[in-house]
Amino acid sequence: MGISQSRDFLFAALFFMIAWIAIAGLSYSQNDPLYSTASNLCGSLVSVLPIVSLIGAISSGLVYAFGQFSGSEMRARAAVWAATLLAGSLVSAIAVAVAPPVLSTMLGSEVSCQGSGPSWFFDLNSLPACTPGATASAQCSCQGAGACGAGQKCCSSGACVAPTASCPSYSQCGVGQQASQTCICGTSNTCSPGQYCCSDNTCKSDCYPACSTGSVSSQQCRCNGNQVCSSGLTCCSDGTCKIFCSCPQSNTAPLAAECTCGPSASICYPSQYCCSDGTCGSSCVPDCAHSDTSPITSQCKCGGMARTSGYCCADGHYDVTGCYDQCASGFNVFDCKCGTSGPVCTSSTGRYCCYGGTCQSGACSVACTDGQQGSCKCGTGAVCTTSQYCYLAGNTCVPSCSEGSISSACKCGSGIYSSGFCCSGTHQSATCAVACSEGAIPSSGCLCNGVLKTSGYCCSGTYSATYSCCAQNQQGYCQCGQTLCNSNGYCDYVGGYNCRVAPACTNNAAVTSICKCGSTIVTSGYCCNSVPQATNCYNLCTTNLQQNCVDTAGNVCYSSVPYYYYTGTSKCVGKCPNGQITSACYCAGAIRTYGYCYNQGSTWQSSYSCATQNSYCGGTSGYTCCSGLACKSNHCCIGYGMLCSSTSQCCSGYSCRKSGGHYVCV
Repeated sequence: MGISQSRDFLFAALFFMIAWIAIAGLSYSQNDPLYSTASNLCGSLVSVLPIVSLIGAISSGLVYAFGQFSGSEMRARAAVWAATLLAGSLVSAIAVAVAPPVLSTMLGSEVSCQGSGPSWFFDLNSLPACTPGATASAQCSCQGAGACGAGQKCCSSGACVAPTASCPSYSQCGVGQQASQTCICGTSNTCSPGQYCCSDNTCKSDCYPACSTGSVSSQQCRCNGNQVCSSGLTCCSDGTCKIFCSCPQSNTAPLAAECTCGPSASICYPSQYCCSDGTCGSSCVPDCAHSDTSPITSQCKCGGMARTSGYCCADGHYDVTGCYDQCASGFNVFDCKCGTSGPVCTSSTGRYCCYGGTCQSGACSVACTDGQQGSCKCGTGAVCTTSQYCYLAGNTCVPSCSEGSISSACKCGSGIYSSGFCCSGTHQSATCAVACSEGAIPSSGCLCNGVLKTSGYCCSGTYSATYSCCAQNQQGYCQCGQTLCNSNGYCDYVGGYNCRVAPACTNNAAVTSICKCGSTIVTSGYCCNSVPQATNCYNLCTTNLQQNCVDTAGNVCYSSVPYYYYTGTSKCVGKCPNGQITSACYCAGAIRTYGYCYNQGSTWQSSYSCATQNSYCGGTSGYTCCSGLACKSNHCCIGYGMLCSSTSQCCSGYSCRKSGGHYVCV
């Protein structure tokens, strides 16, 4: 190794030693006195550098030995590395020897170098505890706060000082807490009782600025000497921090800021009032007197809002026109408003609402209409009771007819009769019989629309001597209500009884509405070749290019279109148009998803090329004929010596014929 290289190695070793000294020194100089710092620094050098020196010497020998078994270049490099390690080992040994006298000379007193070190280097839990007030003979843990080196004195506050130095007489302050007695904040500042030890190790009357009462804070601050408010909270007058403070209740003073009002904590906004009843509003007015009959005459609050008119009802709700609903149509109704704007008739006053919108005492006696039941005056006759009906033709009140023969005026069904028979509420001229059920009439007889019948059919009150009653959607001759359906229609009950003509079903398709499949009217299933069936007309497609089957979407791949089933998409696809293929389609015997299709789907190419003889050209495809061929008016490339074996190989309008021993397109 040359002189310049040795110098570099020595400088490198010296640099790392100085860096170690600086780091170790900083770890103490921030918290301990100068003597303690020097002692701990010297102890760190004495404790660590001998180990570094030993490791460097051993590593130098191992590297040099490794180089002897390597090639010439590696051997030279190994010698340089070994010399470097050895130089560092020597510098470490020298530093251990000269550090104690150098530091003692600098401080003017002997420095203890008994293997002390910073607390981050030594595990305090593994060190023996120092005796408070005594000088340590070896490294120890001082009150669990730091490590004192040999020759240092451990104070009760946890600080390590020189043997002749005085220990601080005060305990350590709690960070952010108010001191109840004199204490040390950080390492040197002394806080008096009542002061706070802040996070920057300073003593202040308060670590936080005072909040502005009633304002939202933009930073942490102390609210009226009490709580510390976070940013975004409001400092309330009671010293608490909230999103919204409680409003001062006043019926006359508007609010200046958002706040919560009353027990319900309703949010009031600036310029509103927090009223004495605990509600927010644009103004505070007295509550209205609750009355079902007396209207509001001056401004008051009802239903949570200020009112100047209307009614504040007994149950507390507000109504513009009155607390009672309008009376229902009829006689002798009460506790309601009689007429559209009439007076209120109440049971407590014995007043009833009668026709005409008037309240009167006692039962109402107004004119009856013909057949009207109830308390009313029948023409010029008497007042009918609730069980009688008014018969205006006789100015008399009549009862309901009894079952059977009618001998005097009475009410049967919807009319009043003086003769005939009243049978189950139906008037008829014949003797009473039971009403017919829907369908065939029994031989014992029954009433079909009030007429006695002993045979035939009674269909929704219509008599049919020959045809039975239709069922819903029934086809053919049957009685559909009052109408007779024939073989071309069906009976529809919806919207009344109607005979309708069913449209023909779509062949080979699903039935979505009533239609005629062949000779049968159907409402569901499938119509397959004019034959109704429950299952699909076609089987599900399973193989590529399959036709006359159904894809997964329910579409039929008809061969007549033609469509082909493509397994790639599980759908039916059609023939490709002439030109570039942009989606799956059928061309030249296969499903294609790219390339070009021409000659009406008979030719496919993966990439564009010129049109060959007998190929499609011009037109919508824009293909040009290859060299030597011409595009004719029928969009076909024609060239000399066009050979063929069949007419299908020729362009449209040409046929394959024999000429000169060959078949050509002419």
